[in-house]
Amino acid sequence: MKKLLITSGIITLVFGILFIFGILDFNHTVGRAVVTGNNLYAAEQFDKSLEAYASGLQKEPGNPVLNFNSGQALYRLKAFDKAIGFYDKASKTADVYLNAGNSSLRLGDSTEDVNQKIQFYTAALETYEQGILAFPQNIELKYNYEFTLEKLKALKDNMENQQQQDNQEAQEGQEQQQGQNEQGENQQNQQNQQNQQGNEGNSQENQQSGEENEGNSSEDKQQENPEDQQSGTSGQDDQQNPEDQQSGASGQDDEQKEETGEQPAEATDAFGDEESNEATAEGAVLNNSELERILQMLEKQEEEALKNNQQIRDSGKEDEHDW
Repeated sequence: MKKLLITSGIITLVFGILFIFGILDFNHTVGRAVVTGNNLYAAEQFDKSLEAYASGLQKEPGNPVLNFNSGQALYRLKAFDKAIGFYDKASKTADVYLNAGNSSLRLGDSTEDVNQKIQFYTAALETYEQGILAFPQNIELKYNYEFTLEKLKALKDNMENQQQQDNQEAQEGQEQQQGQNEQGENQQNQQNQQNQQGNEGNSQENQQSGEENEGNSSEDKQQENPEDQQSGTSGQDDQQNPEDQQSGASGQDDEQKEETGEQPAEATDAFGDEESNEATAEGAVLNNSELERILQMLEKQEEEALKNNQQIRDSGKEDEHDW
């Protein structure tokens, strides 16, 4: 009897300790969480069902049923990335592989980034493949695998075609740019040639203009000031023939002789022939008295001529024959 009381006391103490530390759940919290959550899930109140599952997970975080059901509620709420985390903690069944792969597939469909699409589709294929290996008879896993594989192949083909198109467009753009550059260079070369030809034409024109200027300069030198030429001419006129001056002087002497009533003597030709000179010498024999009278008369005429010339110079009048 005494041993029985001691044994019952020890059992009561152990259960008390287990209850205190939460090891024993006399209220069946996990079970009630599963039942309550499933009822809300069936009513499509997915957010509230998720809260019920969460209350059970607080008591038992590794519970495979609560993790799977939480993943299902998140899948319906389209929180696919969080659903994958709960599926990983659930028991590995065909539905777990199927829904985990579907979550990755939905994430790939919802993104616009091509690289992320490839990553999500690849993750879905890996999940489906694991499920097929674990459950080879499951048709849904095989179908979803083939479906995702076709989508990934089409996506990669489109990427390659787009890359080729981009490369072709880039190459065409480079060729077009190169063509424009060559065209611009040709135009520039043509412009340079035209400028060079224009410069050569201007140089020739300037050379011709310089030659014309030289010709005009020489003509200008030749065509001197008419006044200078006239002055030079007048200077030449001033230098008259001595014979004319002498004739002028003789004319003055004749005038003086006319004023005095005397006749000028006729000059013999010094360059005549000898016969005429001899005849003149024979017929012109003068005596000494007549010769002296003629000489005196000539000297008187010269004095008168000198006197008249001196009066003209003193009076300031210009004499063309002044000496």
